[in-house]
Amino acid sequence: MESLKKYLYKIADAKHLLICGIIFIIFNIFIFPYLQNRIDPTGQHPMLDLLFGYSLNEAYYILDAIGREGRSAHLFATSAADMFYPVVYALLLSIIIALMMKKLMFTDGILSYIIFFPFLIMAFDFIENSAIIVMVSSFPHLPEGAVLLGSYAGMAKWVSTGIVILIILISGIMILKRKIFKLK
Repeated sequence: MESLKKYLYKIADAKHLLICGIIFIIFNIFIFPYLQNRIDPTGQHPMLDLLFGYSLNEAYYILDAIGREGRSAHLFATSAADMFYPVVYALLLSIIIALMMKKLMFTDGILSYIIFFPFLIMAFDFIENSAIIVMVSSFPHLPEGAVLLGSYAGMAKWVSTGIVILIILISGIMILKRKIFKLK
């Protein structure tokens, strides 16, 4: 764990931030809109992993409404693109936090491990994606356990995302506060 922490702080620089940021933007501007259009050309049904929880009936309704071609595209999106994307955003967020921790001089001690929080989001996302793959693959017979696991993992992913955003905001405020008081 310590060597991984040191490695993350080592790669926390402008170059790696830019690389991860560009890949993140490509996913959000090009890849996901394209895949969402393949899944549901009408744009009326969200992908399950964008919801904050869902029931067995809601999952069934969405997977039924997008049809066989939509489910096939959903399976591809979840098993290919959405298995790589969590790695990208986890690294991006971890680098952002590491850069902020460097500025705050929190690279040692208990607070230095805060850079691992984005990987918690990634873990929940992987669990959610695995459950969605099971649901889409077994449609129309949705395993209730897969639906519950996917729904709970998705909610945990969004709560963890909120925590990471809060960490970044608080760190940013601390950095600004230090700069303001340094000027006076």
